[in-house]
Amino acid sequence: MGTLIFFLPACALLISVFAGPSSKDDRNQFCIRPKDTNGTKCRPRWRYFYNETSRKCQCAWLRGCDRAGTYGTLYECVSNCSEGQGAPFCAASPPGRCNETKTYQPREFPYYYNITTQTCERYAFCGRRRRINDNFFFGRTQCQKQCGGFDEASAKGTERPELEK
Repeated sequence: MGTLIFFLPACALLISVFAGPSSKDDRNQFCIRPKDTNGTKCRPRWRYFYNETSRKCQCAWLRGCDRAGTYGTLYECVSNCSEGQGAPFCAASPPGRCNETKTYQPREFPYYYNITTQTCERYAFCGRRRRINDNFFFGRTQCQKQCGGFDEASAKGTERPELEK
C-alpha cells in the first residue's frame, strides 16, 4: 500500500512533465531569455528565442550547452511563445524569379518556401536586390528553420509584422 501511495503521485508528475505546457500561463516558463555563455565546449548555433521586450520570437547566434528557452525553428518558437506573430514573408512569392522568355542565365539557384506544399524548393534567381524579410534563402536548412511548419493561415499571423531594418 505504501508503494502505491508513492507510485501514483510519481506517475502523475512524470506525465505532467512529458505532456508539456497545458495552458498559456504554463507556456511562459518555456519562453525565457536563454543564457549565452562564453567558453563552453558546445558550438554556437542559430537558435530562436522569445524576446520579452518585443514580445516576438527572434533568432540569434547563441553559445552554450543549455538550450533552455531556445527553439530550433521559428515555427516552434512562435507556436509556443508568440502565436499571433506568424511569418508573412514565408507566404510571399520568391523575389527575382527569372523570366522564362529571356535567354540570360540565372546567377543563383536559392531556395524559397512554397507555402502551398510547405516545402523549401529551389528556383532560378535573376534579381539584383533582396530584403531581409524576402522569401529567399541560400540553403535548404536556413529555409526550413525560418519557414518550415507554417501554412497559409499561420504564416499570416494575427499581428502586424515589424520589418527589420
